[in-house]
Amino acid sequence: MIRGEVRIDSASLGLAQSQPPQEILNFDYFQPTICYKLRVEVSQPDAQNIIKLNAYAVTEKDKACAMIPVSTPLKASLNIGSYPKGHYSVWVNDIKAGRIASNKM
Repeated sequence: MIRGEVRIDSASLGLAQSQPPQEILNFDYFQPTICYKLRVEVSQPDAQNIIKLNAYAVTEKDKACAMIPVSTPLKASLNIGSYPKGHYSVWVNDIKAGRIASNKM
């Protein structure tokens, strides 16, 4: 597989109406070409309660592909779960998506 960079256009957080409530990350992004598939790695909160998400794209190494760049942002939505009581900052690549204020015990 070949890894490609993803450029985040915008990002925001939402709350799913579930029990327990789940945090949803919504973001718009650009990937190298249409042949790539989005991947996201979610870290556990660090000592400063920062949750970092690393978004990137992968494609098969020798797969034939039209090298047309993506000209309009693609949309993604990802359930990032729930967190213990506290305040958290959520970042996707270098873009701050928002803050979580969790009341969960």
